Amino acid sequence: MPGAKVIPYHLVKHIIENCIDSRTKALLAFQYAMGNRVGELAKEYKHTKKKGEPVTEGIRRDQFFETEDSLEWESPNFKNYKHRTKRAWIMKASEGWLFNVIKEWLAEKVDAKYVFDIQQCQIRKLIDAELKKFNPDWHSHCLRHSRATHLAEAFKDPFLVKTVLGHARLETSSTYVNVSQERMKAMMAGKTFEEILGRKV
Repeated sequence: MPGAKVIPYHLVKHIIENCIDSRTKALLAFQYAMGNRVGELAKEYKHTKKKGEPVTEGIRRDQFFETEDSLEWESPNFKNYKHRTKRAWIMKASEGWLFNVIKEWLAEKVDAKYVFDIQQCQIRKLIDAELKKFNPDWHSHCLRHSRATHLAEAFKDPFLVKTVLGHARLETSSTYVNVSQERMKAMMAGKTFEEILGRKV
């Protein structure tokens, strides 16, 4: 969805941390951390490329594992048919607030098959309602764009963004990255172009 608004990182954090409903809070956290499409969080997703292809399941509880410093998981990937799952992770040291929200929800779902046992339309409705409390133009897909942009700004690695979003082509991932004017101003503040590039131009 080109042109979707990017929610500033501090606002994403504020929205998630202050969400009262625990399920909606977890949905917001998972979609943002994973950079997923809404359907990829659902119990199942009836999106098939070929007739007769089985329905793809949503994220299952058994796809998550914790290391000493991170949570890692395999996530459904419904549009890149060569790679039907994608790898995602969250580091405890760098995003402890997000790590804790996800871990708490997983602890509640230890015996469940699915992380979220609800359908795609319900998930979108819950996330959209929470985001629109802050801005009527924000919707669930903004979280995917926001994660892509924040990762691109932090790590300056387009291949990392591609991996998290699960795209087949780097060009597709680039349409999700919207570097903010504030970020550009901060990067350029008080520097010449030569200083920014580290060479004469």
